[in-house]
Amino acid sequence: MWGDASRRVAESFNAWILGPRNKTIVTMLEEIRVKVMGRVSKSRAFAETWIDEISPMAMMVFNTNVTRSMQCNIQWNGDDGLEVLEAVYKHTVNLRQEKCSCKSWELKGIPCAHGIAIMNHFSMDASQAISSWYRKET
Repeated sequence: MWGDASRRVAESFNAWILGPRNKTIVTMLEEIRVKVMGRVSKSRAFAETWIDEISPMAMMVFNTNVTRSMQCNIQWNGDDGLEVLEAVYKHTVNLRQEKCSCKSWELKGIPCAHGIAIMNHFSMDASQAISSWYRKET
């Protein structure tokens, strides 16, 4: 699995440096440096267009989860604390570890609907639980 991903990254990088790759080492490195600096500059310019401190795509996922959280019901579970019911599915959320049995929160770094429902129950700001990966400063 990681071998395929690493190979795709290497192939993508090799295609990206196709022009400089056939030049002398100093010229090649200088051209790659200029390309990287241009890409960093574009990334920073893109981040400056953000309305919030969190990326627009992450906010879109978060807002969708907020809407879904309104359909969830919270019940006390004597063993694990709180349990979230969404339609016919039950999920257990651990706020301290930022984990849910649906695994979405762990995979994306954005609170799932179940985590948001519990945070709302405790009057917590769920947007603070969005991973730092999605923040402008990162």
